[in-house]
Amino acid sequence: VLWLAASVAGLILLSDSGGPLLAAIMALAAWLALWWSAFRAPDEVDESGEVLFQNARAWLQILPWRTMLAAFAGITIVASTLFMLYPAGLGHVGNLLANTLAGFVRPAAATMPPGLGLAGLLVYELGFVILALAAIVSLMRQGRFGYVQRFMAIWALLAAVTGLLYRGATPAFAIWSVLPMAFLIADYALGLFSNIPVIVYWTEGFVEQDASGQRYAWIKYAISLLIIGAFVIVSVHLQEIGRGLQRIPVGAGLGDALATMREPIMAEFRYSLLFFFVTLLFIVISLMLVASIWGNRTMLQALGIGFFVYVIGTSLGGGWQTAVVHASNPAEYWYSATTEPDAYLLRETLYEISERESGGEPLISIVAVRGTALEDDGLVGWLLRDYPNTEYVGTFAEAARNPIVLLPEVDVNLLNLGGDYVGQPFEIMQPTLAYDVSLVDVVAWMGQRRLRSFVGNKYTVSLWLRQDVYDALPEEERERLGID
Repeated sequence: VLWLAASVAGLILLSDSGGPLLAAIMALAAWLALWWSAFRAPDEVDESGEVLFQNARAWLQILPWRTMLAAFAGITIVASTLFMLYPAGLGHVGNLLANTLAGFVRPAAATMPPGLGLAGLLVYELGFVILALAAIVSLMRQGRFGYVQRFMAIWALLAAVTGLLYRGATPAFAIWSVLPMAFLIADYALGLFSNIPVIVYWTEGFVEQDASGQRYAWIKYAISLLIIGAFVIVSVHLQEIGRGLQRIPVGAGLGDALATMREPIMAEFRYSLLFFFVTLLFIVISLMLVASIWGNRTMLQALGIGFFVYVIGTSLGGGWQTAVVHASNPAEYWYSATTEPDAYLLRETLYEISERESGGEPLISIVAVRGTALEDDGLVGWLLRDYPNTEYVGTFAEAARNPIVLLPEVDVNLLNLGGDYVGQPFEIMQPTLAYDVSLVDVVAWMGQRRLRSFVGNKYTVSLWLRQDVYDALPEEERERLGID
């Protein structure tokens, strides 16, 4: 019970701005699942649903609420303040709750459109959604859809709706639905790999029965291997179809699009389009043949195992692609903005200045003017984390005449820093291009994160060195010239 209180405290007050929402979703899902189970109780367990409510009330009454509340408060205070070593940490709890409320009306980032929680689920885990729906239908048909399964299904549904309606949702909110769906899929997978009685229809007059299901257990695995291979072939051809569609001009009419498809350069596209449908037809015919001999249940098991393994493999591969391969790809949906190489160049430039000005120690004084991409809690703040003498100001006038100045994007013709300066712009971030993908490019983007162009608006900051710093004048020379 104490672990439960500690877990709830961590979720609501010590995680992130989505923690309180997730706790509310789980509590509502538990309550709705209880009502659902009570409604179905007369048919499933031959007793009144009121019995379930009485059991739930009795369980709630015996909980040590005072002890749990004390543990809830104690864990919050101890964890947020690092065992009272950092009392100001309690302020982070208030900020978390404030950000949760702000998320109802304000996006997590200015460029984020609404509905990213649900969109992220469909973009990254579409196969999981299909498997979860199949799991719900299968578990219901098997009579294995109890309170826990109902709780997980309602949790996944409420999380998806919240990801659609909550304005502060990000693609990471998809994990709210993935967790309960993973439970349902795991429960469903147990039935896929179990041996069931098989009736083999060799010919019209020759029917063989395998009551244990062990003799012909191998057939579902053999067919599932063919299914996996067929899905891989479908994926390969779908990628070529996506690349071919990107050769069709945006806004082209149906006639122009068909004319483009007939061009010699689109030969691979036409072949892939043909084999895409041929492979799908092969899958359907193969499953029908399997069902005609080994029965529908064996066929469904083979299809389920093949699709399950395929989805797990593509999900793991997609996660690696998102986290590593496409970490700096502006077409990636997971990130609201990507870091440009100039960001690392800016940091290296500051290292070089430190070597000249302070013997390699990060003790140089930097004045940064807050702006579009220049905030102390953003990328620039992270790049300047090693420089304790950094000061953030609000206006250019406050930064004037300082030796090292970092400015947001500015018109150099209107800039006046009160002296001679040498500056260099750095394009440090690019907003994602994934929020505005044309319909004809969706196939290529979904499968490969390919766009027609990766050029877009970039966030720029500029580093300005006062002339004496740029010339690396010795300290004695600066004192002689009266330069601070």
